[in-house]
Amino acid sequence: MRLNLNRTRREELTAWAFSAPALLLLLLFLIVPFAMAFGLAFTDQRLIPGPLPTRIIGLRNFVRLLDDQVFRKAILHNFIFALVVVPLQSGLALGLALLVNQKLQGVAAFRAIYFLPTVTVMVVVAVVWTFLYSTEGGLINELLRLISAGRLG
Repeated sequence: MRLNLNRTRREELTAWAFSAPALLLLLLFLIVPFAMAFGLAFTDQRLIPGPLPTRIIGLRNFVRLLDDQVFRKAILHNFIFALVVVPLQSGLALGLALLVNQKLQGVAAFRAIYFLPTVTVMVVVAVVWTFLYSTEGGLINELLRLISAGRLG
């Protein structure tokens, strides 16, 4: 049974079909928990259910939170952290970026040291995947052989 749809409509349906799994996961793991947390913020619901029913208490949770000395101290520490670390980290990143792009003596050695952690990780990942997919004794082929599915490659 062939549907007679014009090209634009088919492309729209294809786009929705490819987007649906991501949208479903977004809904399931982001939007639903956010909505539930928002709704529960206005109740006296406990993590461990007790004998008393859950009641709507309005903004009482937020008033209690703002009265808490530990919460205020934590907020202050977060602001101080943001005011100190963000400019320092941004300045350091900008300085290193400028240094990497300069035509100075010894900049090649600096670039090598600077990019070594990134390159090392990529090499390790490539070696691990090579061992996993190896046709002779690779983990994936050995698992396939154990379940009698034959070998890859």
